[in-house]
Amino acid sequence: MKKGKNRIKPVYPVNVCRECGHPIPTDDIAAVLSPRQRRVYEIVRLAGTAGISSKEIRDKVYEDDPNGGPKETNIISVFAHYANVRLRPFGLEITARRGPWPLWRLTKREIEEIEDGQNGEICGK
Repeated sequence: MKKGKNRIKPVYPVNVCRECGHPIPTDDIAAVLSPRQRRVYEIVRLAGTAGISSKEIRDKVYEDDPNGGPKETNIISVFAHYANVRLRPFGLEITARRGPWPLWRLTKREIEEIEDGQNGEICGK
């Protein structure tokens, strides 16, 4: 097996909702994420195209924590960064707009090897 930049990496097709364009991920994705990354991923995925704030994500991720989790919301961008490394082969990315009050969304990455709209499913968002 090749190592380094010339290594062949698997690329997984992503279904896209034919109504709103929101990515419809597969169950294979949950297997590659850590528990906290998976929780952030699920929260952002369920928020749909409307997005969700860092504070709301933090509150949901740490709702079971007796201490309430960290007070700062920048931990969400850390979880998103490391999740994005693992989501890259699936053509997905957790992104937020820049500036005050960012809203996080699950977006489809533009990768040449992935075809748009594999099945044309409807996500219900």
